[in-house]
Amino acid sequence: MKKILFIILIASISISCKKFADAPALMFDVTTAKTTYKVGEKIDFRIAGGDAFQISFYSGKVGNSYAYKDNKRVDALKELYLSFETHNAPTANAAIPKVMISNDFNGIYDYENLSKATWVDMTSRFTFGAPAVFDTGWANSTTQEIFSLTEKGKPFYIAYKYVAPAVPTGTVPSANWRTRAHVLRGVTLFGNSMSLATYTTMAWKQIKKNPLATTGSVVSASIMLFGAPASTSPYYRQEYEEWGISKKFQVDDIDLGVDYGTSIKQYVDLPISNYSFSYDVAGTYTVTFVASNTTANSNNKALKEMVITVTP
Repeated sequence: MKKILFIILIASISISCKKFADAPALMFDVTTAKTTYKVGEKIDFRIAGGDAFQISFYSGKVGNSYAYKDNKRVDALKELYLSFETHNAPTANAAIPKVMISNDFNGIYDYENLSKATWVDMTSRFTFGAPAVFDTGWANSTTQEIFSLTEKGKPFYIAYKYVAPAVPTGTVPSANWRTRAHVLRGVTLFGNSMSLATYTTMAWKQIKKNPLATTGSVVSASIMLFGAPASTSPYYRQEYEEWGISKKFQVDDIDLGVDYGTSIKQYVDLPISNYSFSYDVAGTYTVTFVASNTTANSNNKALKEMVITVTP
C-alpha cells in the first residue's frame, strides 16, 4: 500500500513540475485538402502539433473572428424594411390613407406636436388594399426599403395619416380603413438580420385632429381601425383627420463587444490530429488556429491563418 501511494506521489510531483517548468517549444501547423468548399460541406482541418497544451479555433464568422479578439466589433444598420397589410371598406367617397416617417417628431403624442414635425410621405412605395367587403380583400403592401429615409443618430417614427373627406350632403358612406401584420426588419453591416417590431410591438398611438369626434376607431393587438365621425358627432359630415404613430426607433451603432475563440483542446485533453467545421452561409472567411504552451514561467504561442472560400 505504501508503494502505491509513493508512486502516485511521484506522478503528482512530475505533473506539477511540468506545469511550472518552462513550456516546450511549439511545432504547430494546420492544413486542408482544398481552400474552397460549399455551404454545409465538412471541412477537415488536419493538425500537426496537436499536443500543444491549448488550441483555440476562430472560424472568421461574426462573433468568432481573431481580428476582433481585442477590438470591440461595432455593427450598424445598413438596410431597413417595412411591410404591412391593408383593407378598405367599400365606399364611393374613399378615405385617403398615407404612410409617413419622421426623424424629428418629439415623441409627444398630440396633434399640436405631430404638426410641428417633418413627415415624409412614403405612400408611393407601398401597395394598398382596394375597397372590398369587410374583412376581405386584405392586400400585402410588399416589402419596401425605408433606411434611406432615416438619419443616423436620430430617432424615427412611422405613422399612418388618415383623412376622410367631407360629405356635405347625401348619404355618408362607410370610410373605415384598416392595417395589420406589420414587419419592421433591419440588416446590419455584418449581415445580421433582425426583427425590430411587429404590429403589436410598434406600440401604435392614435391622435385625432378633433379629439371630441366620436368614431369607431380602436387600436388592438391585431388591427388598427380608422373610421369617420358618426352622426352623433359634432364633426359629422366634416373632413376628419386621424393619425396612428409608432413608438420611437433608433438607427444607432450596435456594440457587439469582442469576439471569442472556440476551445478545441485544453491542457488535460489528449493530443488531436484534426478538427471539422462547416459554414452555413457563403462567403470568404479568415480561419485562425491559436496554439499555446503556457506555464507559470513561460508562454509559447503559434498562430496559423488560412482563407477559406465558401460557395452556395
